[in-house]
Amino acid sequence: MKRSAPTLRNQTKMRNKYFINPAVEHEAAKVYKDGFPIYMMVGKLKKELKRTKPFPDPVIMQFCKAYWKHKPNAENPYPYFIKTFHMVSAEWHSTMQQAEHQKHKMDRAPVAQSIKDVLKGMFT
Repeated sequence: MKRSAPTLRNQTKMRNKYFINPAVEHEAAKVYKDGFPIYMMVGKLKKELKRTKPFPDPVIMQFCKAYWKHKPNAENPYPYFIKTFHMVSAEWHSTMQQAEHQKHKMDRAPVAQSIKDVLKGMFT
C-alpha cells in the first residue's frame, strides 16, 4: 500500500511536538529549509535517550547558531548533530549549574549563626 505525502498541516503538527517556543521553531525551520534534517535528528536522539520531555529551548537555539557558523563542516548530518548537540548541551547545563550554585550560595544563611541563635533561645 502506497503512503501519500504528508500535508502541510500534518508536517507542522509533527514538527511542533519537538519545539514549544515559536522562536525556536522558526530557527529550526530555517535550518531544515537549508537542507539539514534537524527534525529527524532531534527525534532520533530523543528516541535513543528515551526522553519524554522536549529538549531545552536554549540548547536548540545554540545548535541552530552553531549550524550556521560551522555549516561547511556538516557533511555527515548525524555525527555532526550528535557532536555539536552534546557540546552545546554540556555548555548549557554547566551554565545552569553555575547559576543555581550562585543562587544557593547567596540564599543560604550561615549555619553557625542559626545554631548560635537556637542555643541562645534555649538558655534564655
